[in-house]
Amino acid sequence: MRPSVLETSDSRLGKLVGFFLLLIIGSYIFLSYWDYSKSFHQNPNEWQDFILGRATAPAQYRIGVVFPAHFLSRLSHGHLAMRHTISLLDLFFLTIGIAVVFSLLSRTQLYRKSLFTEKCVMQLTAVSLLLFYLSWTLWYHKPETIANFGSLAVAVGFTAGLFRTPKLLSALGLVLIAVYLGTIRADSGFAFNLGLLIVALLPEGRSLHLGRALQIGTAIIGLVAVIGTEAYIKYVLYPHNPFSDSLIQLGTNLISPINLFCVIFALAPYFLIVWLATKFWRNLEAWESILVIASCIEFVLFFVVARSDEVRLFIPYAMALIPTSAVLINRGLLNDNSVERKISQV
Repeated sequence: MRPSVLETSDSRLGKLVGFFLLLIIGSYIFLSYWDYSKSFHQNPNEWQDFILGRATAPAQYRIGVVFPAHFLSRLSHGHLAMRHTISLLDLFFLTIGIAVVFSLLSRTQLYRKSLFTEKCVMQLTAVSLLLFYLSWTLWYHKPETIANFGSLAVAVGFTAGLFRTPKLLSALGLVLIAVYLGTIRADSGFAFNLGLLIVALLPEGRSLHLGRALQIGTAIIGLVAVIGTEAYIKYVLYPHNPFSDSLIQLGTNLISPINLFCVIFALAPYFLIVWLATKFWRNLEAWESILVIASCIEFVLFFVVARSDEVRLFIPYAMALIPTSAVLINRGLLNDNSVERKISQV
């Protein structure tokens, strides 16, 4: 059977978007590698301090990228330096994260029922947001940022049923991701699992891919896993590393012009999406509700205990929200009647 005109157009659009995504991934890894090289030449002992456990907290607790990169470097018998292996891990996580995010976009209800021109708008919006957010990850550039994004994207894929894995296997995958997030960004893993738990207890829990009971259990185990992993690193592996900054940064974040500038300009699209999500809340899918709630929790943690000019700490959540962002922005461009008509056709 010959494919329809719509299927052919969708295929061409997918190939065009895929081509630009490959260019974006290649360009970002190139720029990222040279930034790692610059950091290495400025301070050759920076990563060695991490390996030896001599770095200041909380940076020393984020071992989930530096240690595997060191292992790969040693495995190559000196052919790959740390800046090469960290770049390879960035490539791995960025490719997976982008693949999952754009796959989720094509699976959203409104996207599948939209006209071809509307699909083009959503894809263009998604690519634009990806470029915008990636540019901010190079501000205070650190290895764990892209790993955080890739991990969150895969976790969202499990909650959305993207990988077509059995429910118990999906739950196990979420727990393992929680453990890994405990080695790079424990606050990120805590916020995501708390979002899982909250949505499972809300009316939206009826439509969860994992089912209400399994998701509640997975969320609780995930919370214990991420907190336990962070506690083990902090209190067992590196109990004596001094903190480089004070724990609470809320006061500084509220009065610092640079901090406020970074939050307002880097996260303006995210704030727009949160507003649109409240407007179209009942039309969101369960996995979108999880991510919106988890991102709000993460933003509070980020703004209270981190320097808010380091927006790269929060950017992974904004990037994971790109499918919802593209859809909600498109809904905002349409009138409400048109939106409701498309949703009712699903």
